[in-house]
Amino acid sequence: MQPMYVSSATMLLLLVELQGTQPDRQLACRLWEAQMDIPAFTPSQTCVQLALKTTMHAQQTDLAVKTYQLVLSRRWPGIRLGFWADKVMIYGLAINGLATEAMEVAVATTEHQDLDSDIVAMQTIQKYELLLKGLSRQFNATMAEAVFSYVRDELRLWPSVPMYTSLLGVLACRCDWSKIETYLTLMEADGHVIPQVVWKRVLLGLAKQGRADLCDKVLDIMVSRGIPHTFVVVLASIEVFAQRGDYEMVARWYQVIYKTLMAQVKKTHAEQQTVNIDGTVTHNGIRSDDTQPDVVPTSILQPEDFVEYFIQRNELIWHRSVLACLLEVVGEIGDAPLLMRIWEDIYGFHKEVRTLRMAPHMYMALARSLTRHNLLGRYESTLCMWINDERNGFSYSQQEEAVEYVKLCLNSPQLVLQRPRLRAVPHVPEGEGGSQPTKKSSPMTRQE
Repeated sequence: MQPMYVSSATMLLLLVELQGTQPDRQLACRLWEAQMDIPAFTPSQTCVQLALKTTMHAQQTDLAVKTYQLVLSRRWPGIRLGFWADKVMIYGLAINGLATEAMEVAVATTEHQDLDSDIVAMQTIQKYELLLKGLSRQFNATMAEAVFSYVRDELRLWPSVPMYTSLLGVLACRCDWSKIETYLTLMEADGHVIPQVVWKRVLLGLAKQGRADLCDKVLDIMVSRGIPHTFVVVLASIEVFAQRGDYEMVARWYQVIYKTLMAQVKKTHAEQQTVNIDGTVTHNGIRSDDTQPDVVPTSILQPEDFVEYFIQRNELIWHRSVLACLLEVVGEIGDAPLLMRIWEDIYGFHKEVRTLRMAPHMYMALARSLTRHNLLGRYESTLCMWINDERNGFSYSQQEEAVEYVKLCLNSPQLVLQRPRLRAVPHVPEGEGGSQPTKKSSPMTRQE
């Protein structure tokens, strides 16, 4: 039976709508694959670009490669070849663990003879930024170093801040402090000012390996450079002690979160809206970056020292990544009564603190932790009721994703518990440093 033909505009609308969850993206891939083989189907470039991204994020790399090959063969009229398709393929292959293939595409599409052109050099830098970003997500430090060296030594281009950020983040996950120092020194030698995001990526990477000593070293550097502590410090601290199985320290860091949120509850709604959120602000909020406490703590081994600091800075440290991580960690190394007490606190603060927003993966983390303690059957209906609460602001797809995960935990608990934690290392935004390569004697190209 032949699939029904749809227009390019209809296909684009379907692709846009089916982005909310992984099952949605899988359905989008099936629809796209069915249309590709219809001779009369002539998608727009926007439609093809979104289809490429969807297939990559749905882990349908074979379908993505087939789509890319059709673009290269000029199957569809009006579709331009070039940079837009190359960068989607490079990043997509990298995040799907196909590092060698991603590098091959990057090298094959590099216009070596035209690198003296500002536009070509900038597009080349952006492609390798995406490649390094994808390798960082896969924790592939060896390939990341090789790519960085290729750009700097073979192409003779100046590595950009996002390239350094990705490389340093993945090196931190290997706790290679000597290389971290080497690349930080090189970064400054290249004329870059090391942005806050680099220190935060390094901090999180070291935390995943349970290296409290190196985390304290990074905090010392942050304090010396005037970089304020944010929710990233709390997340890193919880990760450190979770890796070490130190239940007592995790509980002490939970008290930092609890006391800071209690201070928020006592503020008016207007005062809550002026909270600092990692360099950004809430709606109608006012930044207060100059409000720096007199004493800045520098050791994650003393969590109590951070309470007054965060209260004085009016810092919202209960970022959703922190909440999900906390729930899963307590589920792994804590006890059921503490887990439920923490959740009750979260749900209570959700009603009192205007800037605290829930997310589907928080409910999913709770479901997983309840599964570990054989309690999900008791709380299933209550948890689903919380997920479908309109105050969460979830879309229909987000609600469905969370409810389906609860059902998966009930039906296949061993399968769920064998998987890694939902958000082991959350993405730290890379926008703080910009994405433009540093220019010296030539706009993009390094000179001796």
